[in-house]
Amino acid sequence: ANFLGLAAAQGEEPAQYNLGIMYLEGDGVPRNFSRAMKFLDQAAAQGNIDALVRMGFLWFDGVGEGVTQNKTMGLAAWKMAAEKGSKEAKELLKLDRVKEELEKVAEKMGKKAMAPL
Repeated sequence: ANFLGLAAAQGEEPAQYNLGIMYLEGDGVPRNFSRAMKFLDQAAAQGNIDALVRMGFLWFDGVGEGVTQNKTMGLAAWKMAAEKGSKEAKELLKLDRVKEELEKVAEKMGKKAMAPL
């Protein structure tokens, strides 16, 4: 974890993603959802679509411990990942419970910004 932490601090996207997953799963480090989100966000900012998918889960389901449920943000992360080619995100957006949330958000926004793909 120390090596990954140094590489992540230097902006290495794979290290940021892997460190985020380690914090998410408590693998080699204490489980910490807010730290996981921090590193996943850094990786996503550099184009890692798997990080976007994981962030979508954290937001959509809400895990507490520094990550409050925000279905709109979760949907946005999945939509962005799907638009960048994530098959997993595309499948998630097809699930009934997710489609219902997409419709609610689109209705609130009064536009098609969150319409299913």
